[in-house]
Amino acid sequence: MESMDSGAYLQIPLDIAAFFRYNKENEGEGNGVMASYKQICMEYMRREKIKHEDVREFVVKVSYKGENLTSIPIFLYFDEDGDPIVSVKCWNITNFADQTELGIRVCNDLNAKHRWVKFYIDEDGDAIAELDAYVDEKKCGPVCVSLIRRMASIVDEAYEVMMHALWG
Repeated sequence: MESMDSGAYLQIPLDIAAFFRYNKENEGEGNGVMASYKQICMEYMRREKIKHEDVREFVVKVSYKGENLTSIPIFLYFDEDGDPIVSVKCWNITNFADQTELGIRVCNDLNAKHRWVKFYIDEDGDAIAELDAYVDEKKCGPVCVSLIRRMASIVDEAYEVMMHALWG
């Protein structure tokens, strides 16, 4: 049996380590004792050298470049009450303002094909993609990054389908 002094018992997953490090750094600042899922996710992205932007209190933005879209901005919305829920959204993929029925049909076809991402047309005719997921402290960072990458890939593919529907 190894001595506790050897450090062998400190095999803590990185996101949990970030959780405790954040708590230790922010003790006594009135921020509560728990790191938010947003902070855990951002710490993971920093470690993995994933460029991201802290947009607002509960929002993080990550942008990708696709084969069909030059910019795919994806936003992570973390629950304001601290619940283990994240919404991942990408909007303004393209606009179906004058062809709403076509947009709805295209979104319906995309929804039938992609179980991870939901597509819809908003009141301005913009195509929106979103998904919701539960996260936990242990895997918040890797799960959020996986969801972002999956969405970027699906949105890039969907853009080509939308353009073909609009322009033939």
